[in-house]
Amino acid sequence: MPKDATTVESDGRRQRTERSRKAIINAALELIEEGVLIATAQQITDRANVGIRTFFRHFEDMG
Repeated sequence: MPKDATTVESDGRRQRTERSRKAIINAALELIEEGVLIATAQQITDRANVGIRTFFRHFEDMG
C-alpha cells in the first residue's frame, strides 16, 4: 500500500474515533440534561448510535 493511502486511512480512522467519542460524550450530557443522572452504557450508546464495544474502547468503565 502506498504511503499516502496509509496516511489517509489512518486519518479516517482517527476522525471516526473522534466522532464516536464526541457522540458518546454528547449523548451522556443529553441524558443528564433530561434528568437521567445515572445513565447506563446501553442508554448512552443507544443515544449516540454506537455499539457497546465502542463505548468501552473509549471508556474503560462507568466510574
